Amino acid sequence: MRIASHARWIVLARAALALAFAFALVFLGTACTKTAACRPGTIFLTIGFEGAALDVPTVAITTTVAGISKTGTVSHKSGAAQLTVQIDLATYEAGQPYTVRATAGAFSDELTGEKLRASCTTSRLRLAPSGDAGVDVAGDAPADTDVASDAGIDVAADLSCGPSGHVCGSVCADNADPMTCGTRCAVCPLPTNADHATCDGTTCGFVCKSGHHACGATCADDKSSQSCGASCEACVPPTDGTATCDGTTCGGTCPSDGKLCAGTCIPVGDTCTFFCSVGTHDCNGLCASNTSLNSCGASACTGCATPANGAASCDGTACGATCKPGYRACTDATCVPVGGCCKSGDCVAPANALATCTAAHACGLTCNNGFHLCGGQCVDNKLPAHCGMSCSPCTPPVGGTATCDGQSCGGTCAADQQLCAGACIAATEPCMNECVAGSHDCAGQCLSNASVNSCGARCAPCAVPDDGIATCVNGVCGFTCAAGTKKCGALCIPQSRCCTTADCAAVADGTSTCSGNHLCGFSCATGFHACNGACADDHAPASCGVSCSACSPPQGGVATCDGQSCGASCPMGQKLCANVCIPDAQSCFGMCAMGKHDCGGLCLSDTSVNSCGARCAACPAVANATPTCAAGACGFQCSGGFKRCGGACIDSSLCCDDTECPGGLCSSGRCCPSGQTNCGGVCVDVTSDQNNCGACGAPCAGRCSAGVCCKSNEIACGGTCRDPATDGNNCGTCGKTCGGSAACSKGLCCPNGWGACGGVCYNINSDAKHCGASCSACLLGILCGNGKCAL
Repeated sequence: MRIASHARWIVLARAALALAFAFALVFLGTACTKTAACRPGTIFLTIGFEGAALDVPTVAITTTVAGISKTGTVSHKSGAAQLTVQIDLATYEAGQPYTVRATAGAFSDELTGEKLRASCTTSRLRLAPSGDAGVDVAGDAPADTDVASDAGIDVAADLSCGPSGHVCGSVCADNADPMTCGTRCAVCPLPTNADHATCDGTTCGFVCKSGHHACGATCADDKSSQSCGASCEACVPPTDGTATCDGTTCGGTCPSDGKLCAGTCIPVGDTCTFFCSVGTHDCNGLCASNTSLNSCGASACTGCATPANGAASCDGTACGATCKPGYRACTDATCVPVGGCCKSGDCVAPANALATCTAAHACGLTCNNGFHLCGGQCVDNKLPAHCGMSCSPCTPPVGGTATCDGQSCGGTCAADQQLCAGACIAATEPCMNECVAGSHDCAGQCLSNASVNSCGARCAPCAVPDDGIATCVNGVCGFTCAAGTKKCGALCIPQSRCCTTADCAAVADGTSTCSGNHLCGFSCATGFHACNGACADDHAPASCGVSCSACSPPQGGVATCDGQSCGASCPMGQKLCANVCIPDAQSCFGMCAMGKHDCGGLCLSDTSVNSCGARCAACPAVANATPTCAAGACGFQCSGGFKRCGGACIDSSLCCDDTECPGGLCSSGRCCPSGQTNCGGVCVDVTSDQNNCGACGAPCAGRCSAGVCCKSNEIACGGTCRDPATDGNNCGTCGKTCGGSAACSKGLCCPNGWGACGGVCYNINSDAKHCGASCSACLLGILCGNGKCAL
């Protein structure tokens, strides 16, 4: 076993030396019967050997993915009927077609027409003489057979699944997968009425079905009086009556000979003269406690939502959270892991960066202008060690020094030298060299076509978003996203956020939305409005108009709603009188009690959100908030996970104004360094960002200079692209004018007819040591005339 393991690391080391390979081959051997770690980005190739092929010493394996073919070699022990090779891909995308070919002397086999799987991918090949009647080891099992079931596969004893995985039996399991959450090797449990399981990488969770909400480890019914709306606290019944729930708000009902009066059932014929006591408020005829989770505050009639990893609390004014060990409460009534953030001020940023707090309550950072992220630090765009937006160093010319102008790599030579195809040569020596195959010329430097600093024919690094890793495949720039993030167009966004509305849960009677900051939301159809994360009917008495509280029925009648305001209906032959249905022939002398006002024959509470003050209509609805009524005036209280911003409630991870962004500015809800703009949830400098040049969503294939998309050899001067190497009005830099008869040559102002050679102006028409535009030196005794060497 140790021999096989040692062979694996020999091959690993060999692969590490071959950095240009797009994958690494790992020999797993046949000495033991352990099984392989099945993780995305890995191909497990099992090769069967028969007949004379049993004695081949080595096998060459060629893998082709995304048009790139790479070959590696592994050893084969004579007589071994099977070996398994692990191929680790540098670039990986589920569904990509791939081919694998094994060759050993005169024996070969190839697998085509296959595609990479979302987990690991398994393949089988067979090396045998043509027509050999031996056992077809490679062909007996289908290509998608789980590697874990194969006998004779040897995995190194120190199997490692990386920081986001753990070992479960014979495979690597994902820490964030509800099937194997945290360190589990079992599916997360689901309570009754749960829709699906969730996992934050450590702890199992769940999402309840529509009409239910989480209460501890259960999914409670929204319409149950034991867990009304979003609450986990039972409704308080009226005295001598029964508690009810309309799916949003607690209510009460009395026996047929009684009616509600300030939380008590009194005889139908009695006049209601009671009022709610101090510390309580009216909620549909009930006196609800200001400190109850079902009616927290001075006027709320809806329950506090239970936060994940904690329990709801109420201080008599607003909902809060009490968190379980390992978590702490934020002011938005959510629980975050200890070490997580509630706001950007909780985070500490490294030098040249602005701290941020994400929607997932994790600290992040955005680099200041002129800096970009590399290895958790903000590094200078102008340093050759990580030029432009790259994290790879510029290659210096032979005999010279690498340079960087903030966007592209370059090179410089000594004063008496010049650049020539990536090397420094004497200024008097003609430049006859050309860049070798696989590289191209960039201002005298030979840069690799395959480098992310100069991909294809580019002279500037590939653009990369926050949390992205640049790639260069077939001369085309691309990127992959870091763990915990996913691709969304030209961005990497957190896995928990949405890229399109398809990532958001469907909403009955509404449409899911995905905001510019990649947060799920919804809009309700005409005739519906938002209530507690769902769309409620404007015409239903339980949610009339824009309210989320039920209309109060009159004594002897039923509540109605016209789509805007609460009303009431009495049985035929009766009419409304001060909230009571009386015979049509009877005179109405009733008056509404103190604290109530008349609305079309109904006596409605001055403190109810359905009739605040002297209103007969509900208080205006605010998205992600609960309406309130205090001192006769409508207001609102933001739901858990949201905070107030002017007249709206926004996600608590977003900023409302600049005061919430120490050292930065608030741009469309995100804290950005001064001079940067929030583009789809990422702060960028639109004056230089290639994905957002001049404005969000405006890509630039060349150089983004001062917000203008120019060619790679140009800069923007006054809004127009100029070539600083030849432009006499912008020679070397914007605004530098070559006066008189001088001309601009390679960024230098030289006398008319002269040209720049190695940073110095020479008369290239007659100087035999610097003849012509190539600055070539004429051979001894040969003169330079009109820029050409001639006798």
